[in-house]
Amino acid sequence: MKKHIFVYLILACFVVSKVKAQDAEIRIKEQFNAYSKFVADKNFEKAMEYTNPGLFKIISKEQMIMLLKRTFNSADFEFKVGPPTLTDFHPLKTIHDSSYVKFASENILQMKFKEDTGKVAPKPEDQKQTNALRKSALANGFGAGNVNFDEATGFFAINSKKVVIAASHKAQMNWKFAIIENERLKKVLKTFIPSEIIEE
Repeated sequence: MKKHIFVYLILACFVVSKVKAQDAEIRIKEQFNAYSKFVADKNFEKAMEYTNPGLFKIISKEQMIMLLKRTFNSADFEFKVGPPTLTDFHPLKTIHDSSYVKFASENILQMKFKEDTGKVAPKPEDQKQTNALRKSALANGFGAGNVNFDEATGFFAINSKKVVIAASHKAQMNWKFAIIENERLKKVLKTFIPSEIIEE
């Protein structure tokens, strides 16, 4: 009888753990999609509410908002962000008082370089060469297979793939996000996110 109770308790713990992980994944998807929409809509103040506050110890919230505004309102190019597709969710891990989930985000960024209207329009062959150079430069940062150019619209379509760390306290209701943009940023994130989460 005791053996049956023990097995039942183990099974119950497994089911509860699985349900909690599924609930966390649903909340993470909802909240990261909300964050992404705020960014796409240029509502950067609201987007900061979903940003891991540990980042603000490295760069202030005001500076981060300023950088985003400079990027999205650049005089050199037009910038659009598509909705993300979220995949590859790692198992939820709790360390001390915080829970973490690592996952992948993929979306399409559209970029169109603004030409100087005060200058004479370049010849078609010169413009084609310029676009090829721009595509090559973007491919160096995002990967050759992730950049395409639409001659009809003048937009570069960039398939952006990133790793995201979601963090929350024990309640696992409100999740905050930190995006691993590159290897150098990993060192910064390790100052407030456990290394084992970032490297898993």
